Amino acid sequence: MQKRFVLLAAWGLAACGSSTPATTVQTISDADAKTKASAIVAGAQDTTIERVAATADEPALAVVKCKMPNGASINVELVEKDGSLQGIASEVKPFDGYDLTPKEGVLKYSVAKSDALENKAGTVEAWEFSNPKSIWEFYIRDNNEHLWEVKLNAADGKLSSVIEKAVRD
Repeated sequence: MQKRFVLLAAWGLAACGSSTPATTVQTISDADAKTKASAIVAGAQDTTIERVAATADEPALAVVKCKMPNGASINVELVEKDGSLQGIASEVKPFDGYDLTPKEGVLKYSVAKSDALENKAGTVEAWEFSNPKSIWEFYIRDNNEHLWEVKLNAADGKLSSVIEKAVRD
């Protein structure tokens, strides 16, 4: 998922020389965002919210950071405007000890992870689910220390691509 800047409402328009504070249109509350994320990522011990500004390619998001009992951290991205699921990702190990189903009609995380590792043996370093694209994406480091991006169709697990990468994108 693209790295984006967090919307800092406190800066408002003051940085532009205006004395009128900026307002942030926020239609999903923190409580509702946490509830939606908890329905997807069961068992999270702690959740925090980060607001992310819209870019030319992505809508404004409420990112719910879910801390798991095993130390893993899973980010659930919800579109601020309507609370719909944008994506889910994790870059913090371990990548086992939990399971989730992002939405009806797609593979569970554990099944997608197993399918990805069948296509490219190695160790998972990060993963993400993209809702608009309905893709599971896994970054896998093989025994030769090469990094691979494995993409699967989220509905049926069919391999979409396996590409060697220098770094995660």
